[in-house]
Amino acid sequence: MTSTANPTSNLTFTIRKAFDLCEIAEYDQAASLLTHPDLESSDPELLFAWGVIASGQGRQEIAKDLLSKAARLLTGARAELARVYLSLCYWRLGESDEALVLLSIEPTGTQARFCCLLVRAIIETERGNYGLALTLLDKADTSELNDAKRGKFHNHRGLALRNLGRHDEAIHEFETASRYWNRAPQLLALAKNNLSRAYSLTGRLDDALASVDTAISLTTNRQLLGQFHDQRAKIFLDHACPDQAKVTSDTAVELLRDTEREDFLSEALTTQRESLLSSPLSHSRKGATPMSVTLDRTDELVNNITREDDAEHAWELLELLHHTSAPDNAVAQHTMRHLFTLTSEFEEEYQRQMAQRFSMPESSSLIEH
Repeated sequence: MTSTANPTSNLTFTIRKAFDLCEIAEYDQAASLLTHPDLESSDPELLFAWGVIASGQGRQEIAKDLLSKAARLLTGARAELARVYLSLCYWRLGESDEALVLLSIEPTGTQARFCCLLVRAIIETERGNYGLALTLLDKADTSELNDAKRGKFHNHRGLALRNLGRHDEAIHEFETASRYWNRAPQLLALAKNNLSRAYSLTGRLDDALASVDTAISLTTNRQLLGQFHDQRAKIFLDHACPDQAKVTSDTAVELLRDTEREDFLSEALTTQRESLLSSPLSHSRKGATPMSVTLDRTDELVNNITREDDAEHAWELLELLHHTSAPDNAVAQHTMRHLFTLTSEFEEEYQRQMAQRFSMPESSSLIEH
């Protein structure tokens, strides 16, 4: 007697396997298992699975549509969990307030409640409310969690602790997360990246670089690679290595330019500016830094400031020039002129500063604007 496979049963099994792959951030593998539904689909679990996949792949608007419909069609704990994943879409788009609205009613299901507390802790950590993040995580019931979720719990505790300056405790949490994620390369990369900065802040430069380089080797995701290179640049800055930081931060900025998270790009640009501001510009007083190199560095920084309309960093560079440059330094003149003429409101201040601090060149035609 020949048995006939049940298509519905097979699809249910495949969807479950896709969710398992999403748990360890293997979104492309999960996508390869399923036929993509359109929004006319009436299968809420298929919509749910594809929403999680699309969000993990960086397609948040599509994910929001899929998860919104899944949440309407599902009931109970599954509907609660779909709403939590929908909140993740908003967070990944940098819309944390919208995410918190979706999370304002705490779920009753164990898995959904854990995920809700985790996402809220992530948002509070980003906002600088590290103590609140730890309080939220302390409310989580971890007794029934799989290894992927246990790793997420310890990883995000580590982030809050590191930001509170409790670096040894953070290292312990990140190392614990790494053990839970040992067979999940995409997640392990996150733990190794976070661990690297904690090592750095305790003075362990070699361990820090080894850890972040492991993170870089474990992923091909452009956004993650950008974040990891930004972390590597921060490590070099921690240890007063601005030239190495500059090279690495340039890579980070380039990788993050076309990704969906503008906040990650903004952070990388800040690291890039810090590496430029920490470079040996002050050596120009003694003539130790070649003129062409210093001009290149300051021009690059000015271009970034202009592109981002970043007055705060413009003034930082002006202060640096004021404290480190001799009155007749041509590089300082060049950079001061460029900065003060970025916007019309700088013109009057430019004239005053130049008259007080620097000797003016006879002709401004040699200065590029």
